[in-house]
Amino acid sequence: MAMHLHFVAVLLVSIIGFISVLRSFIGFFNWVWFMFPRPPKNLKTYGSWAVVTGPTDGIGKALAFDLASKGLNLLLVGRDPSKLESTSEEIRRRCSDEIEIKTVVADLAK
Repeated sequence: MAMHLHFVAVLLVSIIGFISVLRSFIGFFNWVWFMFPRPPKNLKTYGSWAVVTGPTDGIGKALAFDLASKGLNLLLVGRDPSKLESTSEEIRRRCSDEIEIKTVVADLAK
């Protein structure tokens, strides 16, 4: 009887440990699936326009090019009208003339 009770206790602890490890693996594989191999979202389901602030330099510029390459129309918001025009012309050259690009000169910090 004591041996049987010991076997049941070991079996229950093993099952609980297995479930804990299995949950960790499922969480890890779920994270990997969402971070790497899943298919990208179709951004046009959210609308045909994207607003990009700070599109004349750095991350904002890279984001504007990426969104334009996916076929979205752009509303570029920046402080410098000459840089905005330069960026919009560069996007038109690299991507497609089918993309509409509008610019707004505004300082959103104020």
